[in-house]
Amino acid sequence: AIAWDIEANETGSDFPKRSQKLWGTSSVNWRTITAYDATQALGKAIDNQAQPTREGVREELSSGFSTPGAFKAVKFSDTGDYDGDIQLVEVVKVRGGYDFVPLKR
Repeated sequence: AIAWDIEANETGSDFPKRSQKLWGTSSVNWRTITAYDATQALGKAIDNQAQPTREGVREELSSGFSTPGAFKAVKFSDTGDYDGDIQLVEVVKVRGGYDFVPLKR
C-alpha cells in the first residue's frame, strides 16, 4: 500500500515542475510526495506555535488541521493518522528496474 493515488488527476499542480527545478529530477513518486507533504505539515504545525513543543505539534496536527500539499490538502484523522488516499499496488519488473502498478479493483 502506498499513500498516493498513482492514477489521480493531478492536472493544475505545479509540483512536478517545481521539484524538477529544485532537485534536478523529473522522478516524482509516492515517496517524494509523502516526504514533501510531511515536511509541509510539520513546518506549519511548528510555525503555528509561539514556543513549539512535541505536544503542541501533536495538538496542531489534529483532525481540524489542513495545509496545502504537493497535490491536495494534507489532513489528519482524530487518531492522528494521515487522512488521505491509500492505494494497493504491486511491484512489477519493467525495463531497467521495477515499478508500482495499481491493483485492479
